[in-house]
Amino acid sequence: MEKWRLPEGWEWIKLGNLVTVNYGKGLASRQREGGNIPVYGANGIVGYHNAPLSVENTIIIGRKGSAGAINFSKKTCWPIDTTFFIDSYPEFLEAEYLYNFLRSQPIAELQQSAAIPGLNRDILYGVEVPIPYPNDPARSLAEQRRIVARLEALLGEVREMRGLQSQIAADVGRLMESIVEDNLHDLPQKPLASVVSSYKNGIYKRETFYGRGYPSARMFNIQNGMVNLKEAPLLDVTPEELCQYGLLPGDILVNRVNSRELVGKAGLVLDGTPPCTFESKNIRLRVNRTLADPRFVTFVLNSRMTKVQIQRLQKPAIGQATVNQSDLDSLVIPLPDLAKQIQIAQTLIEARQAISAMIGEQEQTRRYLEQLEQSILAQAFRGEV
Repeated sequence: MEKWRLPEGWEWIKLGNLVTVNYGKGLASRQREGGNIPVYGANGIVGYHNAPLSVENTIIIGRKGSAGAINFSKKTCWPIDTTFFIDSYPEFLEAEYLYNFLRSQPIAELQQSAAIPGLNRDILYGVEVPIPYPNDPARSLAEQRRIVARLEALLGEVREMRGLQSQIAADVGRLMESIVEDNLHDLPQKPLASVVSSYKNGIYKRETFYGRGYPSARMFNIQNGMVNLKEAPLLDVTPEELCQYGLLPGDILVNRVNSRELVGKAGLVLDGTPPCTFESKNIRLRVNRTLADPRFVTFVLNSRMTKVQIQRLQKPAIGQATVNQSDLDSLVIPLPDLAKQIQIAQTLIEARQAISAMIGEQEQTRRYLEQLEQSILAQAFRGEV
């Protein structure tokens, strides 16, 4: 952890010499009785209970999972067993001062295990905290409270900006849906089966994922209406299997097994995609190019109106939902003549490109606001605010 030169009268004091870091206590969902006592996991509130484990002004530190995440509860709460918590402080230490300092630090970097992220309490105890005037409790508390108040004012403005940015980002995300719906409105309706030339379920070879061979598209490779193979695992397949289960430019890959919200998500295989195959939880759809533009069909499959149909057709599986070839065949979709499809597809592609640029700008803004927040926190504990 970084240390810096402190203002005169301030001292670095190890966390273990300031407070006791307690282990949270397990409280399964079925054991929670409701009520108004927040139950905290490693990354925030996960439910409510009718009895507290800690007293007021509790700092909650992620111990497993989101290890190093820092939360604060002004009211009594129940930190569960994926967390540490602090709820008792010496007379010269303000709880919110310590909370703000800890969240200004890269606590997550103290993790010892890459396989199962987790914090060690002894290492956490070694974190050094800048304390103003520790030998003068009244002066120390006054300075800490001044810093907390200043932080609240400054970070309150940042929170407002982040809230506005989040709303803009959400509006941008919904914009594409609105544009698609406008372009698909009042078009002739036909069965999807009338333009599909073939379906094929993917290949099941899970034991050889991450081997050598060809990229294999999985569920997470269907992104933003396209098949993105950037992080696709490699699958050993024979030339015959590649021929049978391969993806060609213009193919549409549809997710057939997933959560209710994601089943039916479709991605188009773009020109220039290298030889690849696809796994068994997806289904490959090829359209008759003399009747349908695969770009247009992909937009239609991902549209809200088609998702509603697919959700009605879904069959429950263990913890998931499924659709099959006959389900897709039964879909009735907007389907004008081929020239009109090509025109609409081009319009939607241009709109998607413009919106992707807007989303990129919003992501830059989000990162800037995060950096601004960290910069304000860092200045506070250098005595600069």
